[in-house]
Amino acid sequence: MLPAVYRLKRRRDFARAYNKGKAKSCGAFVLYRSCRVCSDLRRVKGGRGCGGAQSARIGFSASKKLGPAVTRNRIKRVFRHAAASQIKLFSPGCDYIFVIRRQALACDFGQIKTQMAKILSRF
Repeated sequence: MLPAVYRLKRRRDFARAYNKGKAKSCGAFVLYRSCRVCSDLRRVKGGRGCGGAQSARIGFSASKKLGPAVTRNRIKRVFRHAAASQIKLFSPGCDYIFVIRRQALACDFGQIKTQMAKILSRF
């Protein structure tokens, strides 16, 4: 399970990552990355400004095009587990959003992990 400090939950954080972040895509998902600035870090609970070690925050999005809620929740669980197992690859102080595509339903856990590591190395 992904620890709470690594979770991206607020709508405004998702919106900022979509609007101001950079996107990279692969077959199974699109990854948005947005780095937080000093003023954002001070507002984060427990933040110490620019000098504080902030963790990366990760969010997941699966549209209704993927299928019913059971399918969407299952694939998000797989992505959460893959992200938690590779947490060291995420840059501290950045927000990440994985927008899951239909092709991800055909991938197994190993393929998702491999694609995740590959796309994170491109940032």
